[in-house]
Amino acid sequence: MKSFNRDVVFIGDGVSPNFHDVLPKELTLHNPLPAHTHESFNGYKHETVFKEVTFNKYSRGEVEKEFLSSKIKPTTIQEIYDILKESIRQSWEPGKLHIIGHSSGYDSRIISNIAKELGEEYGSEWLGEVLCIEGLGEGDRFKEIMEAQELNGIVYNEGVAPALHPEYSFRFKDFWSRYNGVNSFPVNQWYDSYQDLEDQGILSSENVQCFSGYGANETMEYATKKKGFKWYFRWHHYLQLQKFKLWGDNWVHPFWDINVMKAVAGVNVRPKKERISKRIADECVSHLRHIPQLPTKVLNERGYRTLAPGLLFEVQKAYDTSWYGQQVPVKIMADLTTYRPWWTHYCVASMCESLLEKGYEIKI
Repeated sequence: MKSFNRDVVFIGDGVSPNFHDVLPKELTLHNPLPAHTHESFNGYKHETVFKEVTFNKYSRGEVEKEFLSSKIKPTTIQEIYDILKESIRQSWEPGKLHIIGHSSGYDSRIISNIAKELGEEYGSEWLGEVLCIEGLGEGDRFKEIMEAQELNGIVYNEGVAPALHPEYSFRFKDFWSRYNGVNSFPVNQWYDSYQDLEDQGILSSENVQCFSGYGANETMEYATKKKGFKWYFRWHHYLQLQKFKLWGDNWVHPFWDINVMKAVAGVNVRPKKERISKRIADECVSHLRHIPQLPTKVLNERGYRTLAPGLLFEVQKAYDTSWYGQQVPVKIMADLTTYRPWWTHYCVASMCESLLEKGYEIKI
């Protein structure tokens, strides 16, 4: 799979793609914290929360240069699906447990259907074991998809009250460890749930290959519209989601394949206003058309993106009693567990507590 260069390298006491590898023993926090650390994206900034550490500016790689200079050919919905399928086929590593991060949405059902078709074409031995995992409250629709696809699936935290569903993700002591630096997004269903399942003895991060639908929205919606691919490549470099720590070390994001991008760019999006991924699902995974995706609005209404009062109380208490929390008082409000400035502060507080315990000196 030929994907573009989106590597972020941190620069501090040395250079490394791992934020914590370059932290000097004496650190100074920006006060206030850089605004771009509070959001998914806010300008081309290279600061981190510490004055002593920055990260590299975006530079256009050879893959991007070639892509931006190439002529985009018209493509059909079926051709996009076929190119995605070929990308996944080339990436597939027989002999491993293949985990597909799955929701009720169009992007993940496209990937799982491709896996099913590849098994039918190349045989069950080539395909190996496939396990789909749903991680954020879409279990009812997910199970319908699994039954229709005849695939194995796990619903993470099934039966747990919605507002307690993300409890694992908010443990203060190791909150910082989920990120390669600092992030203002508190729950990542692709990675947090897998780590929890491993802690429970249900999964192992050894000998696995994971597939996700990351990048599908951006590739299919943003990059094909007025902002264009020049903006898209820069956006990916500065994307805060990069800072999540992956569970396991073998991940494939098919929607970042350059060939997929070229195919998507060649689609005429004007005749229909539906998302391109919906059009792909409707046309190429039509046997699942009767199972609609679960809208984010419904998940919000069900309470999957808020915290139970008791959990929120523990989160606030942990913050208030931390070294950083005493320096920077913040009221944490869980109206939605999405990008919010206070989760940046919670992450910084958790990280500082860990660093101080290890003997680092931190000033504000």
